[in-house]
Amino acid sequence: MEELNWSSEDVDILRGFLMTKTGQKLLPAIANAAPTLFESGDTSKILIRSGALLGYQMALRELQILAYPPPEPKKETTDYPNLLDDQAWPETEKLDLTPK
Repeated sequence: MEELNWSSEDVDILRGFLMTKTGQKLLPAIANAAPTLFESGDTSKILIRSGALLGYQMALRELQILAYPPPEPKKETTDYPNLLDDQAWPETEKLDLTPK
């Protein structure tokens, strides 16, 4: 199966749909149809229903993430680059630290 590439264009289209009158009703309507939990009864049935609800919630969360992806984590920078990393010091002379 091919990997689905979710592009920024897809994000914009989904976000645009969710901003329409119909789109604003979509997630609440889906959330309203979520399975309800049992208050009592057979333990196995309670666990199965609990898992079904969890999966349902994860799917809703994924729809929201597809429309509003979290920002990329910022690359960690330090005030003092590693002294032995030549790429951290592009304007300087390179040292040969290999044992001879």
